[in-house]
Amino acid sequence: MCNNKWKTYRHQPVNWPVVEAGYGVDGVAERLHQLQDKLGLDVNLCLLALSLDCGRSANRPVPWQDLVNAASGWRDLLGPIRQHRQLAKAGPKAQYQRLKAIELEYERLAQRRYSAIINQSQTPTQGANQTHCQHLLASLHLPDVDSELALEFLNQCLDLITHNPIDT
Repeated sequence: MCNNKWKTYRHQPVNWPVVEAGYGVDGVAERLHQLQDKLGLDVNLCLLALSLDCGRSANRPVPWQDLVNAASGWRDLLGPIRQHRQLAKAGPKAQYQRLKAIELEYERLAQRRYSAIINQSQTPTQGANQTHCQHLLASLHLPDVDSELALEFLNQCLDLITHNPIDT
């Protein structure tokens, strides 16, 4: 069972600082960034799916297709910022930090947009036979081989989160 601090519940608003806590578990950020770089997955949406699968909110209705559609717009905006930040790692630290701050601000804006989509949704409860991670991946319409790889990585993340304490 996941750490109680990381649980979200059926009708509570998404608590993004709690959702983000999984990112700090050793090995999770690396796996999520691999999925982002290789398959274009949104780290925030992956963390949300992991958080929901981890807690008592497996039946929380989430409009994954709407979230994936919204994420594509944010990816178009954040992609160039992320590329410039990565290139800036070799340069002055102040420039890197400025770009990182801009990127994180846009990530927070994306989270607020995702929360609004969830709060306005009339999506019925998902089937109990699929996890939120599986619903997210199905909404991405990835080729089977990519979906299987992504699910393997997300399951590894879930295992890491399940077996490590999370500070929030």
